[in-house]
Amino acid sequence: MNIATNKTTTHHSYQTGMTSPLMDNCYTANDLIDAYKKGEQSHAMIADGMIYMGDLMKRSCEIIKTFYDANLRGKGCASIFMRIILDHTDFVIAIDKDLYFNEDYCRSLYKSAYDITRAEPQIMISFIPVEKACDINEESLAADTYIKIL
Repeated sequence: MNIATNKTTTHHSYQTGMTSPLMDNCYTANDLIDAYKKGEQSHAMIADGMIYMGDLMKRSCEIIKTFYDANLRGKGCASIFMRIILDHTDFVIAIDKDLYFNEDYCRSLYKSAYDITRAEPQIMISFIPVEKACDINEESLAADTYIKIL
């Protein structure tokens, strides 16, 4: 017992059966083995996550290409931006402002985008109006982790 603190110091007994205050803050072989096993599990989770993200990116790009070909090609689409966050993909599509505010044009566009997000809940599609492609604040989108794909 330490007289100054009135506390009892406990020393661990290791494989030798001896106690040592020098070993109180050391790791045992079992601690190292457990850490190694946890590292292996984490590595497997990272690898699985990378495969999932790769598959998500491929599927998302195929879907947005089909959407673009059917609804936007040659119809006032200025740019498309994409970001992947964990388990979903976000797309921001910049379209001509006159079309953006044209309810007749946008109704079918929004319906098609809505159908995609219902069928593929991990894909989100948003639209922004632009007068010219140079009006898009690409730095702001990049700061939000979007990359330009068109």
